[in-house]
Amino acid sequence: MIRCIRYKKEWQHDCDQCVYLGSVIGGSRMVDLYVCRPFSEHPDILARYGNDGPEYLSGMYGQYEGPSIEKEGHGIGHAELYVCDLLAEQHIRLTKLREEHERARNDK
Repeated sequence: MIRCIRYKKEWQHDCDQCVYLGSVIGGSRMVDLYVCRPFSEHPDILARYGNDGPEYLSGMYGQYEGPSIEKEGHGIGHAELYVCDLLAEQHIRLTKLREEHERARNDK
């Protein structure tokens, strides 16, 4: 169950291609949500639940719907990736709109 969204990172994440989208409480812990390479043909989404390298779930953007499937009893699963997918979609749309607006303004 997702209980809240906030915009302060809980966990370290060192990928310079990832864009932080926000954090949610998933299961019993805070989960940081990212989209990696948001403007590539196939962006990835990530739900990080700890500082250790393997403490995250990831998947392809646009593939998540439905119920949470837990990973190793952490209470982190598809629900978090679904929220991440929705936030990534909004980030990509808003960034593209902003770029179109800037181009239109510069063309005048």
